[in-house]
Amino acid sequence: MQGPLESGARWRTSRLELAISSCMELGLPICATCGVQYAGPRADCPICLDERQYVGWDGQKWTTLAELRAVGHHGRIQEEGPGVVGIGATPATAIGQRALLLTAADGNVLWDMITYIDDDLIARVRELGGVSAIAISHPHPTTRSSSGTVTPVRSPTA
Repeated sequence: MQGPLESGARWRTSRLELAISSCMELGLPICATCGVQYAGPRADCPICLDERQYVGWDGQKWTTLAELRAVGHHGRIQEEGPGVVGIGATPATAIGQRALLLTAADGNVLWDMITYIDDDLIARVRELGGVSAIAISHPHPTTRSSSGTVTPVRSPTA
């Protein structure tokens, strides 16, 4: 018998998968320097306007998940230690961010987020038990999380 948490988790997972697919089709802009994705085109990146942030000699550049995918980017998952899984992209995107999935019987915690994400990467994270919560260490990923592209979900068990 399935309880309300399990059916709610399944709904959120389906919504997450739709968000990823639609994002790849829409081509939402991503700052190529810091990796923050925005809900629409913009002239500047607020993160990169901060004097502490590095911006390349050629200035502000933009990309999309679809463009990154087209040039060969893909998700990478690698065990970092007991109960710790690194999640990133190959080749690296933006400043080379990688997230850590801390696995636990009570639910997994995603420490930080990454710029590149696709359906295969989501499926692999779900196989590891999904994500129950997200912890963010600094402001870069907050725009990405609020865009609807990444939502904290806990995948139901079969």
